[in-house]
This record gives sequence, C-alpha cells and structure tokens, in this order.
Amino acid sequence: MPLTPRKQVVIAALAVAAGIASITTGVMLRGSTGPPPIDPRIERLIPAAQSEVLTQETLGIDLIDTPRFKVELYLNGIRIPNEEMIEVASTNRVVYRSGAGQTIESLRADRNCLRAVFHPLAQDPDSADRGEHVWCFNAS
Repeated sequence: MPLTPRKQVVIAALAVAAGIASITTGVMLRGSTGPPPIDPRIERLIPAAQSEVLTQETLGIDLIDTPRFKVELYLNGIRIPNEEMIEVASTNRVVYRSGAGQTIESLRADRNCLRAVFHPLAQDPDSADRGEHVWCFNAS
C-alpha cells in the first residue's frame, strides 16, 4: 500500500529530527572529553594550565575575593612553606617565586605540576568546602 503524501512528510520530518539529534549528541559527547570543569572559586591559575614558562616564573592561584581562604601550594609534590609564599589577603591571591635560598630554587626544565589545596579561613581544613586543583605547565 503506497504512503500518502502526509505520511511521507511525517516520515521525512522524523528522519531529519533523528539526524539532528544524533549530530547534537555526537558534538556534546566529543566536547565532554576535555579537562574537568574548574572550581568556580578559582579566578585564575598562575601560570595557566598547559602554558610554557621560564624556570623562574611566578606560580600561584587567585581565588574569589570572599570568603578568605587558607591556601597550600605543592610544586611537583613538594609543599611550599607558608613563609615563602606571598599572600595578598584582600584578593585571595597566593603566589610563589622560586629562587636562591627557597625550598625550590628553580622549576625543572620540562613538565611541572602545581597543586593548590584551599579552604575558607573560618573553617576546618577537612570541611566540605575544601577545594583542590592540580594543573601542569612546561618550563624552559
């Protein structure tokens, strides 16, 4: 039995809709293979992830302005002492610059990874609001 023109239009519309849905699904799945979403409390990573920097580059993290945060930095697994970090409390920015007499005198040539662990200053370090982010970059 031949299809009526109305049924032909409905079948064609369904085929087009199925094609659009499969393309959209493919794009969404391909887009999800990127890095995990960054914590919204992080305003800036210093240096940016996957960037190329010099071996004496400033390292750190810039968090949202409120609440105030306590931050720990680890470079290639080594904890950077608080007294070697520069903290700008009003902006929640904590940075470190390697150099002579510092725990880390120079970034290693090639890949380096920085880990920031942070929590609101008024809360316990193991609170539910604790955050952590790891990013890597290359130094030369």
